[in-house]
Amino acid sequence: MNHFGRFAFLAALAVFTTTAVSGCGSKPGAQRYALRGEVISVTPGGTSVSVKHGDIPGYMPAMTMSYPLADPKEARDLHAGDKITADLIVGNGRAELAKIVVTEKTKHASAEPEASKP
Repeated sequence: MNHFGRFAFLAALAVFTTTAVSGCGSKPGAQRYALRGEVISVTPGGTSVSVKHGDIPGYMPAMTMSYPLADPKEARDLHAGDKITADLIVGNGRAELAKIVVTEKTKHASAEPEASKP
């Protein structure tokens, strides 16, 4: 490969790598907004959560709304009353929550009554 061919190959590789890496973890045309709120409910199967959230600057005022989850596995440890932060991903006519972090855990009812514990 001559000098020009090597340069062209490296330039193309750099553009491809930059494009591929910058697209990791995000959907084309999607906007991300920081959400902070309280879980109101989690659907059976964990496909969505209802969240009472504060203002989302540049997108919407405070309200209570149900959001589908980008990854339903994130619902496993969510319970009504938990305080969370998350990314609200909006694009292609869809809004979903991702990267959910529980910032304050609620005390939820145990599956086993206290009286039956040793």
